[in-house]
Amino acid sequence: MADNDTVSVEFNITGVGWAVIVLRIGAQTYTTDSLSDLTDVLGDLVRAALTLATGGNARVSFDGEPVETRFVLTNLLDGIKDTGSVAITILTFASYDTRQDDANGHKEFYGDCDVFAFGRAVLACAKRVEAGFAWDTYPYPARAVHALEAALAFNNSL
Repeated sequence: MADNDTVSVEFNITGVGWAVIVLRIGAQTYTTDSLSDLTDVLGDLVRAALTLATGGNARVSFDGEPVETRFVLTNLLDGIKDTGSVAITILTFASYDTRQDDANGHKEFYGDCDVFAFGRAVLACAKRVEAGFAWDTYPYPARAVHALEAALAFNNSL
C-alpha cells in the first residue's frame, strides 16, 4: 500500500453548532477551521464520498460563518480497471458564497489517495460518530451512509 493510500477522516464536534474535519493522507494532515451547523457537514462529506465511489467528481462547501471551506474532489478513477485515485483540493474563502470561482480561493491543502480508501475512511468516520450523533440542524445521514457502504461493498466484490 502506498503511503498516500493511508487515509483517515475525523468529524469532531467542538461546541454547540461547531465541528472540525481532520483529514489525513499519508504523512499530510489538514484540520478545517470551525464549521457551522448551517451546513450538513457530515452528510455532505458522506454524499461526496458516495459520488466518488460511483465514478463522479464532487465538491462540498462548508459554512464557517463567515469563512467558506470548500473540498474539490476530482475523481481519477479508471472505470475499466475500477482503480484510481481522487485529487483533493481544499480551498478557503473569506465569505460563504458557493458561487465563488475556485480560482478566488486560498489553497489550504492538496493531496491524492486511492478513491476507495477515501470512501472507506469517510464511512468509518460516519460510523464512529453515529451513536449519540447530535448535530443541531441536520440528522445523522443514515441513507447516505448505507448507500456508501453498498457502493464500497460492490467495489470489493469485483
